[in-house]
Amino acid sequence: MSQATQSCPRLGVWTSTPSSASLLGEVELQPAKLLVLDLDETLVHSSPARLGRDAEHRVLGYHVYERPGVRAFLEDAFSRFAVGIWTASTATYADEILSLLTDVSRFQFIWSREHCSIATPPETQRFDLLKDIRQLELAGYDASRILFVDDLPHRLCLSTENIIQVRPFTGDAKDDELGDLLTYVSWLHPVKDVRRVDKRSWRAEVSGLRIASDARSESEVVS
Repeated sequence: MSQATQSCPRLGVWTSTPSSASLLGEVELQPAKLLVLDLDETLVHSSPARLGRDAEHRVLGYHVYERPGVRAFLEDAFSRFAVGIWTASTATYADEILSLLTDVSRFQFIWSREHCSIATPPETQRFDLLKDIRQLELAGYDASRILFVDDLPHRLCLSTENIIQVRPFTGDAKDDELGDLLTYVSWLHPVKDVRRVDKRSWRAEVSGLRIASDARSESEVVS
């Protein structure tokens, strides 16, 4: 089932457009599906002030809190997918934080705000940064095999059928979003065209998968 198209700024107000020449050599093409992860409020939360507990890291003056389970999630993701990072933050900030979580050479690419397109929605007249899937298509990736994980779906309004929207992480030590997400992306891994799967109710899908798994386990015990 196709997902509803999200409102997107008019293309005429874009001040940057994808260029195949500028992308040449920036990514290493892989046959695996591509999992593109956001950084802030998806994998970590950075705060200028200390929250109710100590942060795992201090980076560029920020208290950086790891989302619970982020390291295990990345390890599993690397074993199943080609994994990239696309953040609207700066390259320096992204590189420093990611180097604390894993070996950054394992990522296919780490894209920052320099790879985002700048758009000005007519209703707000304020600029925003969008992540245009055409950048990845120009680099040779197949849109049917790209999954985005992001807490801000409006930044991916040109690829709504590729998005798994997560709840924003704000430092809660009891957050369990990545555990459910890992179950879901593992289930999606063998799907030929990820755009054909409606992902808006993905948490309910995970609950259904767990119920089915528990039922099978009980049946095996009884038999």
